[in-house]
Amino acid sequence: MEELYSRLAPVWDATLTMSGFKRGLCRYVLKTVSECKVSEPKILDVGCGTGLVSFALLKKFPGASIVATDVNEDMVRKAEQLAKRKKIDEKDLIIGRADVLDQDVVTLSDDSVVHLSPNSFDVVIASGVLEYTPLDLAVPKLLSLLKPDGLLMVISIKDDTSVGRLWGKVYKFVPIEKSELKRSLKVHGCRHVIHSPLTYKEFPANMTRTGLLAVK
Repeated sequence: MEELYSRLAPVWDATLTMSGFKRGLCRYVLKTVSECKVSEPKILDVGCGTGLVSFALLKKFPGASIVATDVNEDMVRKAEQLAKRKKIDEKDLIIGRADVLDQDVVTLSDDSVVHLSPNSFDVVIASGVLEYTPLDLAVPKLLSLLKPDGLLMVISIKDDTSVGRLWGKVYKFVPIEKSELKRSLKVHGCRHVIHSPLTYKEFPANMTRTGLLAVK
């Protein structure tokens, strides 16, 4: 899978933009983060790809502080290129490599390392990453980085549609059942978990994605 995502990295942003997927996904994320009513949120964007969600968040929340990570080095490199093109200050957006199971250790392009502190983020966004890792190992790792009352936003592939299952075959993963994800979130300490699906206003992202929101 690393090879597939590496091949897609150069065209990832353009493809998602032209298809309308970027607009739909970003609309969903911005709406959800706005409802948190934190004016200058500290956000961790896990599985950032080429940074499309992080860039949209910085535009919406100029005072935000964002750490964007992805396990794929080529995706991270492309995100860095786009950030430079957009003239985004490094103090506002840190981009680096990290595995979801070792999410508190972020490796930057110069091979220096940033260690993320526990209980330090208002919002953690995990988009399309939990499908690739053991759920009951990844969830507590992500929750450990959230502040008390912080929001974990899980954007996952729909498990109950033919389109979602097809997406899983293409990208070689098994979609997570919503009931299993809810169970894991509650078992690992979330006091409030709701299904928050993408709507027709987020088309076409709503065709393959759904959301779960969990408060620590």
